[in-house]
Amino acid sequence: MLATASLDYDYHVYRVPFPVDAPATVLTAGAASLFRGAVALAVPLRPAPPPAPVPAAELDAARALLDAARAAEFSVDGAAEWLEPALVAARRGASSPAASEADLHRLLVQARLLALSHGEAALTRARWEGALALDAARRARLAA
Repeated sequence: MLATASLDYDYHVYRVPFPVDAPATVLTAGAASLFRGAVALAVPLRPAPPPAPVPAAELDAARALLDAARAAEFSVDGAAEWLEPALVAARRGASSPAASEADLHRLLVQARLLALSHGEAALTRARWEGALALDAARRARLAA
């Protein structure tokens, strides 16, 4: 559901996908790679009793950041000339194993969030390459 932003409804005869806008929070065991430096919020998953309360100011800052990223205007129109060949090459597996449609969608979302975290409203080549580097680091961690 998070990757496709749709939820299938089964009518017993056929399925109809309905678009959904479901907010999600992703938790990681290590340091967050996106929004680095914007909000330093640590939520212990196994807190020692009694857990330290998270200051209200930090929670407000995290909420504001998530709201701003969700509502921000973003464009990839200016990136079409260099982005399309990069996506085709990734799909064909020119420089690494061939990427699936879900992989390309994840990369575009990651590049969007990376650009927004730097205060940019459009995708740039630098942010695309940054998203590729983050994804390569993720794949290396998974392989280890």
